[in-house]
Amino acid sequence: MSQDKQKLPQTAIDQIANEGHLKLLKAAIPYVQSSSQKSLAIYTKLLELGNIIRFFDQPVPEMSICSEEKVSALDMLNDIRLFCDESEKDMIDSCIQTIQMIQNISSYQELMKSFSSENENPTDFMKNFLTPEQQAMFETYQSMLNT
Repeated sequence: MSQDKQKLPQTAIDQIANEGHLKLLKAAIPYVQSSSQKSLAIYTKLLELGNIIRFFDQPVPEMSICSEEKVSALDMLNDIRLFCDESEKDMIDSCIQTIQMIQNISSYQELMKSFSSENENPTDFMKNFLTPEQQAMFETYQSMLNT
């Protein structure tokens, strides 16, 4: 197994499955006779399954992230990204950027609605805070969103 794979953090379900001394048992598998390795590996997986079943048989099983009040898709994608190879990370990054862009557009549209309801010219208000180069870029984006 490569060093990169060994450095990856454990998922929440892996932490539950590997409770107790299962890591020690797994570490011993390569050192037992080859005829016993398969049986020992299957036994450790059965113990992991038992840990998961016991966890979810609790009255209110909660993994730590699920107990938080507000969890977003971005939070989930950032956590998933920790377990990805480089090509998968690129794909996740594209999803994250797309979600952030949608959120920014939505925020922009809400801002424009609030200015419209106050009878102020939002363009003039925004331009006061921008450099000439930023104003040109703002006008370009504004024309894109208004079409």
